[in-house]
Amino acid sequence: MFRIFLLVLALMQSLLVNGQTIETIAGNGSFGLGGDGGPATNAKLYYPNDVAVDKFGNIYIANSYGQRIQKINSSGIITTFAGGGLISAFDGAPADSVGLPRVLCVTVDDTGNVYFTTYSRAFKVNLAGRIYCIAGAGGSLVHAGDGGPATAASFEQLYGIAIDQSGNVYLPDPFHCVVRKINTAGIINTIAGTGVCGYSTDGTVATAARLVSPMSVRVNPAGELLIGDFGNEQIRKINAVGVMATVAGNALFMTGCLAIDGDIGRPAGMTFDKWGNFYMVDDYHLVRKINTADSIEIIAGTFIVAGFAGDGGPPLSAKFNNPKGVAVDNAGNIYVADRDNHRIRRISTTMGTTVPQAANQFVMYPNPVKDILRLQCPNDKNEIEIFDVMGKSVGNMVLSSRDGFVNVGHLQAGMYILKVNSVVAGKFNKY
Repeated sequence: MFRIFLLVLALMQSLLVNGQTIETIAGNGSFGLGGDGGPATNAKLYYPNDVAVDKFGNIYIANSYGQRIQKINSSGIITTFAGGGLISAFDGAPADSVGLPRVLCVTVDDTGNVYFTTYSRAFKVNLAGRIYCIAGAGGSLVHAGDGGPATAASFEQLYGIAIDQSGNVYLPDPFHCVVRKINTAGIINTIAGTGVCGYSTDGTVATAARLVSPMSVRVNPAGELLIGDFGNEQIRKINAVGVMATVAGNALFMTGCLAIDGDIGRPAGMTFDKWGNFYMVDDYHLVRKINTADSIEIIAGTFIVAGFAGDGGPPLSAKFNNPKGVAVDNAGNIYVADRDNHRIRRISTTMGTTVPQAANQFVMYPNPVKDILRLQCPNDKNEIEIFDVMGKSVGNMVLSSRDGFVNVGHLQAGMYILKVNSVVAGKFNKY
């Protein structure tokens, strides 16, 4: 009984330290349409496929089968932002007066312009609320139009969109296994993929590299393009000289390892926070984070188990059902488009909680571990101590370098807490 109490206490302490809980902020769980002008939690959503947040804290939802973009203001009131109307002539019309097919994704630039895609077209809504087509002629679904105006190009099922600091637009075209770029003059070109689906090793020039159904894109703080290579179960990156590299997804470990060694499933939506941390959702029904030290961890969801659960509690106890989109606001709150639950969920972070420097710079893998833990530590000399869940010290050592190994093969199977320089740096599971 005392052991159970300690485990519960540890979970409560974890929740308080991390300052995170999960809650529904839009959608009542019933699919359909309804609720405009009222609280977003009372509204119906219809397979929300993506979510975005602007710098003012407004939230935008790609309400896919609802065929519209909806907006939640800072008071929690939901309205239709684009779509839902009858007008078929788009350019310059009020965004909420036009009729749209299914919307697949949404993003916002630093100014507050909203961008979204349908199956074969991409649109921009400016600050005046007027809508303009920026890519796609509609009709034909072949891969065509490179070197010409993006509005004359053709696509098939545009599931992702990203904008860089210069205003260039990036569109993954999963059915043609390419990623395309629209420059600020409106000209489109393929920048990754050959049009033949497959896999290419790191170091390949992006335009000669093969991808399989790239579904999402995002630009990192360094201006490099990240691609959710859905079919290859990896996150790839195009560096400044146009060469492809793997960021995450070599299917070795689930969590607590370097991102490149992580098993990430098939990546869907992804984003960055203002501190440079990367977030993604995948078909394991999980939300993951890659920190600036390139360590990956699961931060929400239950591995492989789809469902709806966990509101009001810690995110790692929650369940999602086919999450497709993710966004982060300026305060660090994380928003998830929980598609098949017809909800938008928020992982709230209590700001003011400082993560210790040692924990920020610490990497531990593999996790779970059988014998040898590899540690990457913040200092040239690091005091390591391991505790069981009862708080009893079961081992200690001093690493005289930033990179070292700890033999845990003698420990019994179970969960352990590891401290670096007297700061809790993480938990690992021994099997």
